[in-house]
Amino acid sequence: MNHALSNVTMITASAGTGKTYSLMGEIARAINAGIRPSQILATTFTKKAAAELIDRVQAELFGQERPDAARQMSVSMVGTVNSVCSRLLQEYAVDAGLSPALQVIAEDEQLRIFQLATDDVFAEFTPRIQPLARRLGYDGESDIRGSDPDWRSVVRDITDAARGNKIGPADLAHSVSASWQALQQVLGPAALDDRATWSNQLLQGLMSMRGMAADIVDGGKTPPKNLFDSIALLEPVLSYASPEDAPWRFWIDAAGVSNAGAKRELEGYISAVEVDLVSNPAFQTELREFTELVFACAASCLDRFADFKRQYGLIDFADQETLVLGLLENNPEFRASIAGRIKFMVVDEFQDTSPLQLQLFTKFAELVDEVVWVGDSKQAIYEFRGTDPELMKAVAAHIQQKTQLTESWRSKEAVIELSNAISLAMFPELSEDEVELAVPHARMDAAHAKSALGGSREAWTLAAKTVPEQRRAIAAGVVDLIQRRGFKASDVA
Repeated sequence: MNHALSNVTMITASAGTGKTYSLMGEIARAINAGIRPSQILATTFTKKAAAELIDRVQAELFGQERPDAARQMSVSMVGTVNSVCSRLLQEYAVDAGLSPALQVIAEDEQLRIFQLATDDVFAEFTPRIQPLARRLGYDGESDIRGSDPDWRSVVRDITDAARGNKIGPADLAHSVSASWQALQQVLGPAALDDRATWSNQLLQGLMSMRGMAADIVDGGKTPPKNLFDSIALLEPVLSYASPEDAPWRFWIDAAGVSNAGAKRELEGYISAVEVDLVSNPAFQTELREFTELVFACAASCLDRFADFKRQYGLIDFADQETLVLGLLENNPEFRASIAGRIKFMVVDEFQDTSPLQLQLFTKFAELVDEVVWVGDSKQAIYEFRGTDPELMKAVAAHIQQKTQLTESWRSKEAVIELSNAISLAMFPELSEDEVELAVPHARMDAAHAKSALGGSREAWTLAAKTVPEQRRAIAAGVVDLIQRRGFKASDVA
């Protein structure tokens, strides 16, 4: 096989375009061309999808009056990436140097086992990380603005990403340096520490807002709830012995007052924090220290988790993928066996491939006669299972044989038009041909014709991070839309 992926065909298939039907057709075509079911390797995203694919292929072969081939599908290597890797490791355990007594950690047990293995690591790092996490809003606590992320989850995300990219503990030292350098480019150079000025602005604003509330009460009315909420956001400033004691999340929260009068009172403060907080030298120092400690904790967790699994004879899904990749890269006997055994390979949901799995698939492609990758590059933005959208684009650019399923067999035309409009706005780098779907002529009837009622669409980019912030942003956008376009509330979906 050559290394230019010349034997790979990529089929782009959005939801509802007949992806499973196309997959079934590709496998049936290969079998009709002389490939035996036992020479087929196909990976799917879920076990359910694997079972459905086998059923569809068998039904097609029975319909073609090929019952023997249909029955042989039961021995084909069709399943999730991990089930395929598990099967290969069982069959080639000697080549992989594995003990037959190894136990695979079930998917729903992996987090529990990881926590059990790394509890002492987190206990060791907590005294150093927790104070910084509390100041930076990574302590997992909740308040009226929602829940903060938890630094422990960040550590687990780093370990997952490291293992999905074959990055070992020692390599994380380079990763933290690169991570900080990239972050510093976003933050910009350190400037002045203006927290004393910010504190005075908030104290003055708090006194003014309390006065506003008192005046409203004196007038026989009840102050609006958002005024009380704004006061509550600022009141912690009274409890800090010095501005340096206030956590960074406090300064950000205080800039999020929702009452119109409060916003006017704090206009200068809000503008200053939005621009100057990220360039505060103390903020940058604490953020760098936090980043380095979190990466160090993740590196220790990788070591401890590996030791724990060796001690108790365990492997997990990432281990399976890494071991099979090692065989493909370094074991000539295994490579020769795969080259003689597998002639046709299908990868479903290719856009959800992790970098480690991508290495697996490209190594398999070197040994297999024909390969079909099926997926939807637009869905890579969801980054399921550690997918890297930019990496997927780079790989796709090297594939010459491409097919696109452009007709939706599931949705009505009005829904497709809406989807097309949103997708074109979200993926400006793609051409209309790469994005838009159409209703097949076989389904073009009165029920699917364009609505005579008309209508319009807007694509909004949601920058808010927390759920409460997202809800407020959407609500504010709808209010703006109603006022700007003269709509009724019932006109908006």
